[in-house]
Amino acid sequence: MQVKIPGHQRVVHDDTHNDATELSQRSGVQQMPTTPCHIVVEGNPAIVYASRNGSPAKILPVLNQFLEKFWQEREASGEYCDTPECLVAQIVVRFGFEMCEDDYSNLRVGIHYKPNAEYLYQISDRQVQVWVPEAAYRQNPNLGLQACRQLVDDVAHAEAS
Repeated sequence: MQVKIPGHQRVVHDDTHNDATELSQRSGVQQMPTTPCHIVVEGNPAIVYASRNGSPAKILPVLNQFLEKFWQEREASGEYCDTPECLVAQIVVRFGFEMCEDDYSNLRVGIHYKPNAEYLYQISDRQVQVWVPEAAYRQNPNLGLQACRQLVDDVAHAEAS
């Protein structure tokens, strides 16, 4: 790849950096850490995608705290219908507030897995499981969790302990 930075005489040849990385290095602007991730909820075909801040250290504290409150409120209200739909909607609201800052293109909802996701968080049976994509996922993200290995078993309870 050739990158010519305006105002600079040098043309950079580097296949290990993308244009945004090179430009941020040249301009002195700190690039946001990118750790793309998905959040999937059992019983809902929607797939939440965040293009950054998707590491377990960033996601799990917020997600576990949110889920604890979500389940408490559902039980207190006696509301059990449409739980997967409500859960995805509330995750989008919560993570939109937590992660988007001024860039609202960071968080998306769709029905297709992205090949660049580094972590997938699955919510089922009131538990969070963290998955890491393997080579098959990178080649065909439509394989979803089938092409991932589980990072930690029952992360929601492990984090709470």
